[in-house]
Amino acid sequence: MALLTNMATSVQEMLDERQAGSPSDPLEALTGIRTGNPAPPQDGTMRRLLPDFVKDQKDEDGSNSALRSLHEPQIIDAKIAAAQRLVDTLPVGGGQLELTEGDVEAWIAAVNDIRLALGTILGIGTDTPDRLPDGHPMAAHLNVYQWLTVLQEYLVLGLMGKPIR
Repeated sequence: MALLTNMATSVQEMLDERQAGSPSDPLEALTGIRTGNPAPPQDGTMRRLLPDFVKDQKDEDGSNSALRSLHEPQIIDAKIAAAQRLVDTLPVGGGQLELTEGDVEAWIAAVNDIRLALGTILGIGTDTPDRLPDGHPMAAHLNVYQWLTVLQEYLVLGLMGKPIR
């Protein structure tokens, strides 16, 4: 439980930092419409969590910047809320976990973001082996990543009403 809490909180902090770094918009006070940072994140982990809206484009027409500025605040809010709901629904001190459908949806989103962040930090790709030798410095991290993958699968299967084996 502590591991999930720590990882979800870390993702929240990264997203909070990104949101806090958005340039101020003088029209926000008048309109109430928040704008996000039009520039893509420089950090690889944040780029994975907040990818461009239009792929394979150098943004010469400014569409990625405009879409990012318009939608990034709501996307970050949703990601932070999902991570917080995961943390809030974890039983203190461990124990049985009972989730509503809405909780499961939030967990799926939060676990996905945690996996994306961890996978990027660890450099996990298609050539990453399923297992590493016990003494390998990345072995425990890869095990956590794979555990998150299984957890996400079980959450999806549970939401679909499929039996979990």
